[in-house]
Amino acid sequence: MSMKIKRIQINGFGRWSQKTFDFVSDFQAIVGQNESGKSTLRAFMVSMLFGFPTKKGQTNVYTPKDGSSYGGSMVVDFFGQSFEIKRVGRVKSVLTIKSLADDQFVETPEKWLEEQLAPLDRQMFDAIFNFSQQDLAQISQLAVPDLKQLLLNIGAPGSNYWLKIAQQIDKEASRQYTQRKTGQRALNILAKQYNQQQVILNEKSKDVVLYVNRQQAITDQQATVTTLRNAMSALDSELQQQQKLIQSFSLFEAAQAIKSHSVTSKRIISETDMSEFNRLQALDNIAIQKIAQLKEQVTDNEPSEQKITFMADDVNKRLKRAQVVMQRMTLLLNSRNDLVKQQRALERQIGGQNLPSLITVSEQKMINYPKQQILFLGILTGITAVIAYFLIKPALILSLLIGLYTGYKYWVSQHAIGVVRHRYANLPIETIQGMQGAIKSYPQTKQQILEIDKGISKQLQQAIVDLEPAIEQLQLSVSIKTIDDLEFALIDIQQAFNHAQLTRSNSTTLRVQQQQQLLREIAVYEKQHEEHVHDLYALYDKYDVANADNFKLLYHDQQSQTRQQQRYSDMMNQLPVEQQTQFTKIKNSSELTIKQRTLDSKKATLQSDIVVAETKLSDLKAEQRKLINEDQFATLQQDFMNEQTALIAQFGGYLAEKLTGKWITQALTLASKNRLPKMQAIAVNLFSKLTNERYTNITFSGDDIVVMTADHQAFNIVELSTGTQEQLYVALRLALSQVIADVVSVPILIDDGFVNFDQQRRDNMIVILKSLSINQQVFYFTTERYHHDQLNVLDL
Repeated sequence: MSMKIKRIQINGFGRWSQKTFDFVSDFQAIVGQNESGKSTLRAFMVSMLFGFPTKKGQTNVYTPKDGSSYGGSMVVDFFGQSFEIKRVGRVKSVLTIKSLADDQFVETPEKWLEEQLAPLDRQMFDAIFNFSQQDLAQISQLAVPDLKQLLLNIGAPGSNYWLKIAQQIDKEASRQYTQRKTGQRALNILAKQYNQQQVILNEKSKDVVLYVNRQQAITDQQATVTTLRNAMSALDSELQQQQKLIQSFSLFEAAQAIKSHSVTSKRIISETDMSEFNRLQALDNIAIQKIAQLKEQVTDNEPSEQKITFMADDVNKRLKRAQVVMQRMTLLLNSRNDLVKQQRALERQIGGQNLPSLITVSEQKMINYPKQQILFLGILTGITAVIAYFLIKPALILSLLIGLYTGYKYWVSQHAIGVVRHRYANLPIETIQGMQGAIKSYPQTKQQILEIDKGISKQLQQAIVDLEPAIEQLQLSVSIKTIDDLEFALIDIQQAFNHAQLTRSNSTTLRVQQQQQLLREIAVYEKQHEEHVHDLYALYDKYDVANADNFKLLYHDQQSQTRQQQRYSDMMNQLPVEQQTQFTKIKNSSELTIKQRTLDSKKATLQSDIVVAETKLSDLKAEQRKLINEDQFATLQQDFMNEQTALIAQFGGYLAEKLTGKWITQALTLASKNRLPKMQAIAVNLFSKLTNERYTNITFSGDDIVVMTADHQAFNIVELSTGTQEQLYVALRLALSQVIADVVSVPILIDDGFVNFDQQRRDNMIVILKSLSINQQVFYFTTERYHHDQLNVLDL
C-alpha cells in the first residue's frame, strides 16, 4: 500500500480554523516560526488516520481556540485513487470516507481505513514514520539494548521458539471468549451484562454528553485561568523591576544634575589664609566694638540741658497738635447732629415704621399715566359708540374694546397708586413723591453718620496716643475717654508744662577732661582698625575679591563644590556600572514612565480578563454540579463503570494474548523475508551519506551497536556525539521505513528533527529526504529557511 496526502481542510483544530492546505506528492517543506502551528498540523494528519486524541492526563486534545467545530478532512491517495477522510467531533468522533472518483461513501469507514493502514496502528506509525526533535533528543538517553530490541523485532532470529509461544497464547485467549452469540464463556457473559447496562445508561446519554462537555470546558477554562495568572505573575515581576529602574534613574538624574552644576574654581583659598582672615576679622570686630562703646560714653556725657530742651519742645508740639484735633472734632460733632436731625424728621413723617422701598420705574409710569390720554380715550369711546349705533352696527365691538382698554388703563393706574400709598402708610401720593429724594439719600446719610463717628473716635484715639508721652514726661494722672475729658486734659497739661518750664534747671555740668580721655582711646582703636582693614584687603587682593562678603562667598562656594563632588560620587556608587551605562542611553525619565504606564495598562486588562475567566469557570462548575447531583444517574453510572472495569480488565487480557500472538507471527513473517540485513545495508548507506562518508559500516556485536569509520576505527554508540547518535537513529528509522515499504508505505512526518546537525549534515539530510520522496511522500516541518529554492515550500 502506497499512500500520499494531497489536501487538508481544517474546520477547527488547535490554533487552526477554516484553513485549507494543498501538498505536493513528493517532498513537502512546511516552514513557520515557533507557535505558528506546525506541530498542530502534524498532529491533525495523524488524527485523521488514527482518530483524535483522548483527554488523558496532560494530553493535548487541540480544542479550537475560536470555538469552531472540532475536526476536518484530508484527501489521500491509496494506490492512485483519491479518497476524502473526514472526522468531526472530539467526544464522539464521526468518521466518513468518500471516494472522489464516484462520490460514493465507504459503508464501514473505520474498518476500511484500518485495513488500508494495516498492520500499522498509531503507536507503530509514530515509532517508524513520525518523529520530531523531541524524539531525537531522547536518543542520548536510549539504552543500547532498547535500540537493539527495535532492530531485532524486524530480524527476529529463533522463529520456531516464538511460533510455539504464539500458538499457546492464542489457545489461552480462545478459552475466554467465543464469537458465537450463545457463548457462555466468562468474557461473553460480561459483554452481555455490559450491553444491558449500556442500554440503560444510553437513556440518559444526553446528560452524560453534557457532563463530558462541561468537564472539557471546565478543564479548558482552568487552563485559561492558570495561563492568565502565570501571565499576571510575570507581569508583576516586570512591573517591580521597572519601578526599581525608575527609582534608580531618579538617583542617576539627580547625580547628573549635580555634575552639570559643578564648576571647578581656579582660586582655592588655603586653610592658613582662612584662619588669618578669621583672626583679623575677630580683632577688627573687637576694635569696632570698643570704638562704639567709647563714642556712646561720649554721647552720654552731653549736657542734660539739651535733653530737657528737647523734652519741652516735644511737649509743646504735642499740645498744639491736640488743640487742632479738638477743633476738628468739634466741627465733626456739629455735622453729625445736623444729619441725625434730618433722619429723625423723616422717620416721624412715615410714622415710625421701617423705611419703605423706593417707587419703581414701572410704578412711577403707572402713577403718572396722563389723565388727558384717559379722557381722550373715553371721548373716543363715546363717539365711536354713537356712530356705530346709527351707522355701522358691527363697529360697536370696536367701541366696546376701546372702552375696555380705557377702563383697564385707569384701573391699573389707580391700583399702582393704592399699592404705593399702602406701603407709605396711606400718605398722599404727592407727599410720597416728594419724599423719594430723602428716602434715596437715607442710607447715605446713615453711612455719613457712621463715618463721622469713626472719624471722631479715630481722632480722639490719635490725640490720646499723641499726648501720652507728654503726660508721662510731666508725670500727670489723667484719664481721657470723651471729647470733654480731652478738653480738661489739655488745660491740665498746659498748666503742668508751664510749671516745668519755670523750674527747669540751668545746671551745665561738663566733664571736659573725661571726654578728652575717651577721645584719645577712640583714636588708638581707630588706628588698630585701619591696620586690620589694610591686612584684610591684602588677602582680598590675593584672591581677587572686593570685600569680606565676597571672600566668605568664595570660600563657601569652594566648600560647597567639594561637598557636591563627594555627593555625586556617593550617588553614582549606589548604581551598578551596567545600569549607569544603560541610563546614559535614556533621554529622560518619560521613556521609563511610558513603559511603566504601558505595563500598568496591561495589568489592568489582564486583571479584568482573570475576573471574567474565573467567573466563567465558576458558572461552568455550577452547571456541571446540576448535572451530576442526581442520585439515580450516579448509581447507574457507577454500575456501568463497574461493568466496564470488569470487562476491560478481562477483555484486556484476552486482547493482549490475541494481539501478542498476532504480533509475534507478523514479526516472524517480516524476519523470514530477511529484512534485517536489508535494513542494515540501507542504514549504512544513509548514515555514510549523512556523515560525509566518515562512517562506512554499522554492526551489531552482542548487546552493542558499533559503527566503523572509513579508516576502520570502531566506535561504540555511547562514544558518539549527541548529533551523530541522532543521525544514526534517523538513518535506522528511515531504513526501517524503506524495508517495510512493500507492506505499507505512508508519508514520513519530521518536525524540526535536525537541530543538532551541523550545516553540512543538515544539507545532506535534505538531499536524502528528497531522494526518498521519489517513492514515499515526505513532510518536513521546520523553522529554517535554507534551500527554499530547491524545495516545495509551504509558508505558515
